[in-house]
Amino acid sequence: MKYIAVYDKDETDYITRRLGFLQNAKDVCISQAINGGYEINFTLPKGDPKWGLVEVGRKVGYDGKVFRIKTIDGTSIRAVSLLQDTCRTHIQYIGDMIDKPAYEIFEAIFKNSPYVTALTKSELEALGLEPVDDKIDFFEMSKKTPMGCLNILMETLKKYRIHSEIYVDNERIGLVRRLGKDRGVVIDPRYNGCQITPTIDVSTLVTKLYPYGKDDLPLDQSYRMLADGTLEPLGETNDGKGYILSPNYDILGEYEAFSNFDEITKQDDLLSAAQLQFDSKNIERIDIPKYAVDIKLIEIRKEVKLGDTVTVNDIDNGVKSKQRVIAVKNYPYEPHRNTITVGVPPVTAQEAFNGSFMASQYLRLIEDEKQRFKTPAVEFMKK
Repeated sequence: MKYIAVYDKDETDYITRRLGFLQNAKDVCISQAINGGYEINFTLPKGDPKWGLVEVGRKVGYDGKVFRIKTIDGTSIRAVSLLQDTCRTHIQYIGDMIDKPAYEIFEAIFKNSPYVTALTKSELEALGLEPVDDKIDFFEMSKKTPMGCLNILMETLKKYRIHSEIYVDNERIGLVRRLGKDRGVVIDPRYNGCQITPTIDVSTLVTKLYPYGKDDLPLDQSYRMLADGTLEPLGETNDGKGYILSPNYDILGEYEAFSNFDEITKQDDLLSAAQLQFDSKNIERIDIPKYAVDIKLIEIRKEVKLGDTVTVNDIDNGVKSKQRVIAVKNYPYEPHRNTITVGVPPVTAQEAFNGSFMASQYLRLIEDEKQRFKTPAVEFMKK
């Protein structure tokens, strides 16, 4: 049986230099969310002889995962990802980085951090991860925490319609296109899931989209997108601003919105960008209700990891959908309590954490673990 190990606050050798084990730790839960919190929570009985090892600031580890103790509340202990240690320092100045790959900007942000190491492009690829190598402009700033700079980087990527996610492995971190993969897992209450609790939200639903390119470039005519992905021209509009209708327009009704694609200068590219928003292969498509589900897992033969794509068969609501695993809770001593949350991942670290990124503050996972976030860069008007 594996136990929680305790390390001194500055220890980096997690194999041979343990202070001891917490054999009587109970209610052990390791939780993680995409671009969000990553922590371990557990309790230790009153009077346990190992309480002498437990101090705020020391590290604890379980099964290769290491965290720093932040809170001791009675018999409850909470320890968080080492990434949060970067909020204890600030960057005095970081210069312009023009037309640079995003992963290089990420490396520069954390270059001098004593707490974490940014993985290089080759190191991420060796792990089977895809670095974000799109070139963007990142402008100078000063007196920011590394996490504050990271948030601005991710916001910039968001403006370019580039999704990014943070990979965390103890002190090693990286900026990647996505975590996890499709392992062919199907969640079905008849076989391997219980207590499927869905939340269906149409507040961010869009079935009629007005796309705008650089300098408010509009579509020169309107289109209806058919179920097979082809486009049916509807002709020019009276105001000269074209739109695109979703394949679900007649089913769900009219939900109008506009979206800015500030870097696009050509009609064909603008139409393609708008078409992607309704594409059936786009897991973040904007013309279906946002569907978030909490699922308790039983008898899953294949491992389910953070970021994976799974098929959820919600029999009660008649919904079968592909969903990303955006949060996981694992109870290593009580696996029957394991849960996953599926839905749409957040776009930036700021959307996943409470509070600002000041040096004196620490990041905490938002309370709404379903993370029902607004579709990137879509500004809503009226239904």
